[in-house]
Order: sequence, then C-alpha cells, then structure tokens
Amino acid sequence: MEKQVIENLSGMANMLTSLDTASEVPVGFELGNGWSKTEDYKGVWNVSQGHLSSIVSKRYSIIQHEDVMRAVTEKLGELGIQVSGLFKNYNDIIQADLVFTNKGVPIKDDAKGIQLGIRVMNSYNKKCSFRLEMFGYRLICSNGMALGKTLGVRETVFHTGSKKSYELICKITNEFVNEVINSSKTLQKYVDEMMADTMGYENAKKILFHIIKRKKHYKAIMEIFGEKKKVSRWDIYNAITSYFTHNESLQRNVINGLEKKSQKLMLNNSAKLIEKANEIVVELPQ
Repeated sequence: MEKQVIENLSGMANMLTSLDTASEVPVGFELGNGWSKTEDYKGVWNVSQGHLSSIVSKRYSIIQHEDVMRAVTEKLGELGIQVSGLFKNYNDIIQADLVFTNKGVPIKDDAKGIQLGIRVMNSYNKKCSFRLEMFGYRLICSNGMALGKTLGVRETVFHTGSKKSYELICKITNEFVNEVINSSKTLQKYVDEMMADTMGYENAKKILFHIIKRKKHYKAIMEIFGEKKKVSRWDIYNAITSYFTHNESLQRNVINGLEKKSQKLMLNNSAKLIEKANEIVVELPQ
C-alpha cells in the first residue's frame, strides 16, 4: 500500500497519471475438450500491476481511478475549495480523505474544532463502489471521522449498468461537495449532543465493550480513554477514532469495522446504549 500526503489541489493533480488503470478481459473455463469462453462473466485486469483484480458479471462497468480523482480535483478547483489530506493507494482500491482548508464553517467541539471534508473511494476488485462520503478531521488530535452513515451524506455509484461517463462523475462530485458544506449545522447538533450526554465511568466501560466486543481493541482504546468520574459520549467516540486513525498496524477491514461502530455513538444516546449493554451480562476485561 502506498500512502501520500496531499497538501493542496496541485499536489493531487500531479499524482493523477500515476494511478493504476484497468481493462476488461475475457474469462472462461477449461474442460476435457479445451478452454471455453463464458459470455456471462468477464475479468477486470489491472493493467498497471499486471494481475487479475476480479471476475465480474457482464453488466459490470469499470470506473477508472484517474477519472474519479480527476473529477474530484477539477470540481473542487471550480468551487474554489482547497484541500489537504491523505491518499491511500492499494492498487485495486484507492481512498482519499480530504479536508476543506478554506471552505465550510469549522464545527465547534471541546477543543480546536472539526474541519469538514470528503472521503473518496473506488475499486477494481469489488471491495467498494465509487463512493463519496462526508468526512471530518478533529484538529486537536488529527482524528479522522467518517460521517456519511451518521448524517446520510454519501453518494454511492455502483459499477453496473451503462458506462459511467466522466461528465456524470463530475456532476455527482459537484452536487455532493455542496451537500457536505450545507450539512455543517447538522453535524454541529450531533457533536453538541454527544458532549452534553454524560455517564459514570463504569457505564462508559460497558458501552465501549458492547460496541467494540474484541478484547484486544477494547483494552487498547481504554488506555487512550483513561479513567474519569464522568464520561461523555464524545469522550468515548474520540477514543475509538483516535485508536483506528493513528494505529498503522490495523488492517483496512478492521478500521472500516471500527469506523462503523464509532458511528453508533453519534446515533444513540447514552441511556439507549447502556440499556443495550446491560442486556448481555459479561465480565469486562481487566
């Protein structure tokens, strides 16, 4: 996996031509009388890496990494939005977590605030669709916050049906960025509610273990969390996001799972979370 820090739009534009490309190839099967091509399936070949990324149905339509990132770069530029962030290239999958450095009202939290942005994803191996998702970046600790599911601000374009034109990708991106900027008040409401919603330390531990479930991750997050008499949902949320944002040893599927789990803290108040945690009586890890 290749990681690249993005300092501005110019830096993003400079990396476009280095992204992997893909093409369709025929697939088939071999029986006793030789090889036979199938019309119902085809292969997605990663041209840059020289390997088969996936076998897909005949309705599958490749969306090129370069088209996705070029559209994002172009539309952000037209809207006058500068960004910084981190780009991850898994060859068959790309992910860019970008924050708006000059647009959108920063969300107030208990520290330096949260900067709004977007997450961009695409794949050649069916692991994800072309996806745009609202993203946040907590300035005091550099925690990444995936917000698309919480706020319903995400756009998913599946690799099926007719070929997705570059013009369509540009249109989707343009509309989505404006939606993110317009959603800042909704995010502020969630953050305010989480900071005000407090509980005792023992209940906080129960909630965390109920959400996380894996002892290994629970113990690591508790070390970040620390012991307090009163705990807010915001405290628990930030401990989880800090863990998966800054732990480079975690696999991508684990990070994705922890991101989804952390969003439960935004969508449910402490009373509901405590009730759910108490339904299953377990001995908390020491």
